[in-house]
Amino acid sequence: MVKQNQLQQALNTFIDTELAPLANSMPPMKQFIYGVELGVLKRKCSTLVSNFMNSQEAKLLSIVDNDGVDVETLYKAFSEAMEKQGSIELMGVKFTNADINKLYQIIKEQHSYETGY
Repeated sequence: MVKQNQLQQALNTFIDTELAPLANSMPPMKQFIYGVELGVLKRKCSTLVSNFMNSQEAKLLSIVDNDGVDVETLYKAFSEAMEKQGSIELMGVKFTNADINKLYQIIKEQHSYETGY
């Protein structure tokens, strides 16, 4: 199980290391808009994670409980859905299963570093 703050930290790392560098290949105005979008996303990250953690759906599916988020179950669900979908576009960026895998790796690395496992 991963705690809420650990999930937030991993999402922020993903934004910084995987999403922000994509702006380098964009035209200047698109870089600006994309940068603003990422800034808003980072500021709203804690709210988004909190809303997910408190959602009845996540609790009903046993993805979330008082101990945190079951990252393994969540990863499998996202990965299977992305395999069926192929990709999704968000903020002008195409996300694939490789992105799901990268975020999962970041979560696992940060979690194991913090817990020593």
